[in-house]
Parts: sequence; C-alpha cells; structure tokens
Amino acid sequence: MLKKISAALIIFFILITISSKLNEEVEKQHNVYQQNIAPPFYSTNEAWADSILATLSLEEKIGQLFVVPAYSNKDEAHKENIFSIIEQYHIGGIIFFQGSPGKQIGLTNYFQSVSKIPLMIAIDGEWGLAMRLDSTINFPHQMMLGAITDERLIYEMGKIIGNQCCRVGVNVNFAPVIDINNNAANPVINSRSFGEDAVNVARKGYAYMKGMQDVFVLATAKHFPGHGDTESDSHHSLPIISHSRSRLDSVEIVPFQLLINAGLGAIMSAHLNVTALDSTPDLASSLSEKVITNLLRNELNFRGLAFTDALGMQGVSKFYKAGESDLKALMAGNDMLLMSIDIPAAFRNIKAAIENNTFTMQQLDERVKKILMFKKWAGLFDFQPISANNIYEDLHKPETDVLLRKLVENAITLLKNEENTIPIKNFNNQNIASLSIGSGGITTFQTTLNSFGNHASFSLSSAASPQQIDALLSKLQSYHTVIVSLHSNDRNPPTFGVSSGSAYLIQKLSEKTNVILAIFASPYTLNLIENNSKMKAIVVAYENSFLANKFAAQIIAGNLQAKGILPVSVNNFLVGTGVVQNRAIRLKYSIPLQLLLNDSNSIVVDTLINNK
Repeated sequence: MLKKISAALIIFFILITISSKLNEEVEKQHNVYQQNIAPPFYSTNEAWADSILATLSLEEKIGQLFVVPAYSNKDEAHKENIFSIIEQYHIGGIIFFQGSPGKQIGLTNYFQSVSKIPLMIAIDGEWGLAMRLDSTINFPHQMMLGAITDERLIYEMGKIIGNQCCRVGVNVNFAPVIDINNNAANPVINSRSFGEDAVNVARKGYAYMKGMQDVFVLATAKHFPGHGDTESDSHHSLPIISHSRSRLDSVEIVPFQLLINAGLGAIMSAHLNVTALDSTPDLASSLSEKVITNLLRNELNFRGLAFTDALGMQGVSKFYKAGESDLKALMAGNDMLLMSIDIPAAFRNIKAAIENNTFTMQQLDERVKKILMFKKWAGLFDFQPISANNIYEDLHKPETDVLLRKLVENAITLLKNEENTIPIKNFNNQNIASLSIGSGGITTFQTTLNSFGNHASFSLSSAASPQQIDALLSKLQSYHTVIVSLHSNDRNPPTFGVSSGSAYLIQKLSEKTNVILAIFASPYTLNLIENNSKMKAIVVAYENSFLANKFAAQIIAGNLQAKGILPVSVNNFLVGTGVVQNRAIRLKYSIPLQLLLNDSNSIVVDTLINNK
C-alpha cells in the first residue's frame, strides 16, 4: 500500500513541476505593464488602408460607422431586414445577441457574403459566449475573477474566450468591464466588475484584454469614464456622477489609463453625466467632446476604436431625437455608433454635417481608416466561410474545463477562520449538520460534504415562514457545528435574493452554536447579516455554480487550500481580506487532464501504483 501511495505522489509532484514550466511563457507576457503601446491593429500597413479608403464613396464611409444588432434565434424576416440594412447603408458591423453558435455562424457567413466591405462582428460576452449563446461555457463573472491572485489564469481565460469568439466568427468582444464597483447598491455593474480596488481591476482587466488580443479578438474596456459608483442604471436613466476630478483620476480612470498604455484596442463610452468632466445638464459623457476628445483622446492618449454604448438606452435617447445623438457622438470623438435607433435619420444628419463642414471629411476619413485597419488585422479581408461542423466539441474542449476548474478553485475565499475551524479534520467524530438556504433542496455542496463523513442535512426555502425558521433554529442549535450555505442566483441589490428571515436565522444560529457560513451568492449578501463576529468561519464562493459548490466543500474538508481574496469591502471585512492557506490535509478530487494525465501517462501511473 505504501508503495502505491509513494508512486502516486512522485508522479503528482513531477506533473506539477511540468505544469509550472508550461506557465513560464505566460509569465513573461504578463509580468509588467508596458507603456505607450499602440492598439494591435496599428500593425496594419497604413498605405494599404489609405488605398482602400480611396475607393469608398461618401455613403460607404458613413455606413462603416454603424454597428447594428442581430439575433440568430429570430426568423427569416429578421435576417432579411439586416440584409437590407447592409445593402442600403453599407454598415460597418453587427453585434450578435441571443441565439446558438451554429445558427450565428450561418448568419455570419451570409452577411459577410453580401457585404462589399467585410463586417466587424461583435458580441457582448463578458463571461464568454454563454452570455449570449446557448450550448456554450459560462465562465465566472468578473466579481469572482477579482478574487483570484494569479492573473495568468485570467490571461488564459482571455485566450480561450478569444479563440471561442474566433470559432464563431466574432472579432470584437465588449469586455472586459473595468468599472470599479465601489457601490454595493449599483444595479447594473455589480458582479460584472472585478471589484473596488483600482489596481486589482486594472491587473485583471489587462490580463483579460491581453489574452483576447493575442488571438486577434479586439478587447473593449468599458464603461468609460467609470460606471461603478452609481445607484441608477443608464439603460433607464442618466446617472449623475458628482465626484471631483482628482477622485476620478485616482480611482475610476486608473484602469482605463493603464490598459491604454498597454495597447488596449477599444473602449466603450458610458451614458453618464460626470459633472467634473462636463457640467452640461442632461449631457451623457458618451456625447461630450470634453470627455471623449479632450480627456480620452488628448489626455489619456487613446488611439484605439471608441464605441458608444447602445444609443437606444434612456441615458441618451430620452434627451435627443432619433438620429441626433449619433451625430453628436461622432462630433464628441467616438468612432463607432452602437445600435442606433434610427439609421436613416442618423445617416442623413451625418451626411448633412459633412456637406456643411460641421463634421469634416478629414474627421470621417480618420475614423474609417482605423476601422479598415482593424478589419485587416482581424483577417476580415481574407474571410473564408466558417464551418459549423463539430462546433459543440470545439467550444467544449477538455482544456477549457481544466481552466474553468482552476478559476473557480483559485477564487473561493476563506474570509474568516477562527481557531482553525477549517479544515474540519474528522467529520465522523463530530456532531455536525449542514443547512442550505435558498436552494430548494439538498445541494451539491451538501452531498460533497457527505462524501467526507455522514452528517445531518437540512434545507430551507428563502420564502420560509417565521414559524418554519424558529422550528429549524430550535432543532439545529443542538449540533456542535452547523455548516450553513446561502444560495442565490439573484444579482440585484439590495437583497440579492436573500430574505430577511434567512439573514435572521444565520445570525441567531451563530449565537447558539458554531457556524461555518458558505456564501454561494454575491459577497454583498454579508451586508445583510448584522453580526458575523460569532461565526467560526466564513467562505465566499461568489456564485451558485456546480464547481463552486464542489470546491467550497473541499476547502472546508481540507482537500483544497483557500487562495482567494475579497475583491470588495463587505460588512466589517475590507477589500483584500482572505485567509490564504499553505497546504491541504487531504488529496483533492480532480480530473486527469488537470494533472496533465493523458491516456498514455495514465497507464504509466497505474503501472507504478500496481507495482509490488
């Protein structure tokens, strides 16, 4: 038996060493921020771009400024409508929304075939294609990624998301979000942010950006100049940001400046009224020359493509007639007009402005030239129809599963661990119960815990009555330790789907027995629990996913060591808090590929283990 264990451990440590060497190249790429790097598409020959530009009519040039929405889950009439827009207005790009990979590929092939100038194909894929497309992999939201200390993993995620984008014909991803979420009540950014620390947000944003752009997918940092500290949603109103310029420079603008220095390809401007930058009433920053030209272009030296946020959002559309905001956005310094609500009106307004020299041909040519340079860099002028064969397999490669496991494992945060409660060394010799709240039944977290030793398992609906809560409280307080797991998929403040009754139960239970709390929800849910000083340990898993449930249980059992740090401040825990453990007390459960085991070397390991 000892021979088998020794052989297995030897192979394990050899494989870990190999894995470390494989990461050396990533470390070299991601070691430091480089300064004043041009966007990647500036590698395109400018003379080539000028030659193409010279062949375009005024109408074709204007058309290149528009990006229109398309859906692969809609009918033939929708497809024909997009075709007519391409044919009549020579649009520059399409942003795809809901649908499926195979159908989107079919539409992309068709739309590219009928467009004289290759189309930019964009997607809003902050946590991968799954944000918009079915049958694809859902990567963690950025709040969870903000807890990871090893940015090489974020870089690898960026590369995989970039490769998946390429596989379905996408060459612009509207990610990463580099807004700093320092307001727990933010209704629109929140879990989409890497957190509240400007440097951490910049580091994570850079890694995500670099990964995508290294595989020729343009990253788009958003939402400039920063949508993190607001309690209103620009989809429905015009949020007002009243911070001083010095505060903006030292917090919100920091990630944008660092990514621009490092070669950021694109930025999306936000529909915000930032009074320190432009005090004009009811004017969105996306339409402000002071914000886009003076600050973004001139002060921050951004040379990439500037996209507006969707022009149909109420932060803009409630203050301007259809077509007016498009021209105003161009004159402010934007390059690309996203989701215009009236292309014919916008087209007429832009053309009239050029004819009367309000908006000059030189300004138009500068924008279109950049767009052409991007399209050349992305390979669009050599476009070949995309095959949908094996699309599911190509988007679900085993190495993607390995990376996803690493991301989740490295993010889970041990926020508190009094008396080294975690790991629990012997489940069978302790009087332990587990309680899941909000899950609707026994969870993967609980069944995983049960694999380490049997214990009593309970569940409670988030809509439980006070009588049900009191009865359960009475029953659970007799146990030495209760492992409480809080489950919610609701990302909306202020409650994030957690009832006051649930918060009350957790608080009261911790006063009567030893409580280990595991949060499979927004970390901001801790703000709902008034007193956590009585809790023995708190684990934040950020999301209610299968892997988060599995790995949080393994951390509590000692199969994995906690590595994450808190990306936001919650309750009395400051940003950056996290008990980082040095070792596990048990071997973890994993999959062969995560240990670099394939069929051939698995046979070698089996032989060594079985050798007598």
